[in-house]
Amino acid sequence: MSDKDIIVVDSQRLNMIQNCAYKYDLTFNRDLVPLEKAEPLERGSLIHAMMQTYYRMRMHRSRWTRNKHGRQEIYKVCVRVAEHFAHELSLSIEEVDLTIRIFKEYIDFYWDEPHETLAVEQVGTKVMHEDEDFILVYETKIDWIFRLHGHVMPCDHKHSKRRGTVAQLSNQFLGYCWMLDVRNIMVNKIGFQSTLTPKEKFERPVLSYPKSVIDAWVQNTIWWAKMIRFHSKNNTWPQNLTSCDKYSGCIFQEVCITTPEARTHKIAQLFEKTEETWDVGQTL
Repeated sequence: MSDKDIIVVDSQRLNMIQNCAYKYDLTFNRDLVPLEKAEPLERGSLIHAMMQTYYRMRMHRSRWTRNKHGRQEIYKVCVRVAEHFAHELSLSIEEVDLTIRIFKEYIDFYWDEPHETLAVEQVGTKVMHEDEDFILVYETKIDWIFRLHGHVMPCDHKHSKRRGTVAQLSNQFLGYCWMLDVRNIMVNKIGFQSTLTPKEKFERPVLSYPKSVIDAWVQNTIWWAKMIRFHSKNNTWPQNLTSCDKYSGCIFQEVCITTPEARTHKIAQLFEKTEETWDVGQTL
């Protein structure tokens, strides 16, 4: 039986260790989550719940009947899912209504799309690297996998209230392409801007990666996995102060700026230990 260390990495863990080792420790080792979840994250959870339901139903579109599976009937099923899921969130009624309205616009806009749905929320696990010391396992959970004109492509749903470009150098996107051994990924941008038309706020850029770029990303990922292993073995999780103001600011800033002896108390004030350990197959 092998006694090698097994390191499991997904894009969230990879992003975090590249961002800040201390934040990685608080998030994935101590399982800390804010007492109050940020509104954009909850809105994203709600729209993803409806998209998941919608595309799972579209997997069986060949068996739909006109009377039972018209656009309005499909929409009603997705709304019932959203209303049930919304009870678990702290979103305002206005935000829930806005999310449902945007989803209605989305399915109206894309109802006749030719994409053949192959999988929804597909979990993947594959060994990326093995040597005499450790085994690196990479995990993904892909929002939507479809076939179009004979080509299989992963797709990630992204929602936002602001227009912006898609970051092509993404651990998430490169990981999806590596997992499926493809070179292209579609980003399904869902805009929440009330002043824009559906054509303006629903965009689907396709990103392409040469094989050599994906290969280089794999080697980079292996290096960072070794860093996770090093920090874990030595239980050292240094702060990266250059990352404190990235991505609208780190949620642990108030902890880090507190004196070391008072951090345990500050953590208890602002965070709680989640009962669910991070698992890409259940949570991502």
